[in-house]
Amino acid sequence: MSLTRFPNLVIASHCSLPPRFHLKVSMSTSPSDADFYTNLAPFPRFADVTDLSRYQPAPDSWRVVVTDVRGSTRAIEEGRYKEVNALGTGSIVATLNAVGELDIPYVFGGDGATLLIPASVEAPVESALAGVAKLAEDCFDMDLRVGMVPVAEVRRRSAEVLVARYEASENVSLAMLTGGGAEVAEELIKDVDDGENYRIEPAEGDASEYASLLEGFHCRWNSIESRNGTTLCVLVVALGEDSAVRHATYARVLDELEAAGGLQALHPLSRDTLDLATEASAMSIEARLRTGRKAGFKYHTYATKTALSTRVGNYLMRTGRRVGDFDGTAYPREVIANADYHKFDDALRMVLDVSDEQRRRIESCLARERERGQLAYGLHGSDSALMTCLVFDFQGRHVHFVDGADGGYAMAAKQLKEQLRTG
Repeated sequence: MSLTRFPNLVIASHCSLPPRFHLKVSMSTSPSDADFYTNLAPFPRFADVTDLSRYQPAPDSWRVVVTDVRGSTRAIEEGRYKEVNALGTGSIVATLNAVGELDIPYVFGGDGATLLIPASVEAPVESALAGVAKLAEDCFDMDLRVGMVPVAEVRRRSAEVLVARYEASENVSLAMLTGGGAEVAEELIKDVDDGENYRIEPAEGDASEYASLLEGFHCRWNSIESRNGTTLCVLVVALGEDSAVRHATYARVLDELEAAGGLQALHPLSRDTLDLATEASAMSIEARLRTGRKAGFKYHTYATKTALSTRVGNYLMRTGRRVGDFDGTAYPREVIANADYHKFDDALRMVLDVSDEQRRRIESCLARERERGQLAYGLHGSDSALMTCLVFDFQGRHVHFVDGADGGYAMAAKQLKEQLRTG
């Protein structure tokens, strides 16, 4: 079964990137533009993410949507990285619910998300994201910045929006993004003077009015401990104006990762480390988003019922039994297959489970390439991974967003930004 509802991945790059591709492309303006992403042929080999022939230009009429938590670094340093991750995932879930069965690319970026939508669904998506911003404000005391920029405007500023589909599993394809367009859109949304032309303000009213937007959002897993010693978040940006040179750099990095054990062997999830939380207190984040309340009857009822269901889920996974549509044998296998632990969007972004020797090997490779002026990188190590989920059913239609504990991607981005700044 092919899951076109969850196609993607890109990760919004929250740092200045070097110039990308300077391509002349012809754009379609036909009604079939809405099927742009659906019609992209997926590719099964992750190493092909740096192959430009796999990418197609998004239609001019589409919009680049960017969300991010303002002050996320401080929040993460205060230990609120799970809440930051939840809002990034929540903006994806709300958008998918708003567009219905339409197939769109989306990206989990740790402290936010990047998505592409056709103009035909701009109004419902804008309303949904305004609602999520309201939930962030009232239930987490956080400011979720939301904005939307036409692809045509991005191109007018000499950037490109190119999209590809990586077939992560038989059920899930993840979107890959390149061309520098997401970065340009983010800069426009954050711009002090012109940003108001693109930003979406939080909705008004009671936050509970918008809780239904998050149907499908799950935050139920315990932290996933590293099997090999370290959960390592890796960000790599190849440098230089020539795309062939940059792609050769990425290929060398990927070759080194293969030599260090291979991406599949470095997968941060395993059957033995998957464990659902079973205490009502562990359901606080999900309960806030799904009820629009920080306390009270609805909040506590939701948290208690969810904790009971996860106890059943753990039992079914331990015994391999099935109840209804939940298969205790198949589900954890699908979780691992449907995880977004590696991706490409003008940068390689990976969450890897590594030994001390493998970490040294990866760091040595990246440092060597940096000394040659070929790339900039950011690393952050922790003892576990964090996972938030998009679950529309338990039979394939679920995607699992992986980050390092302690704000892995956001913390790795600090080092990457410094390297890009200093050259």
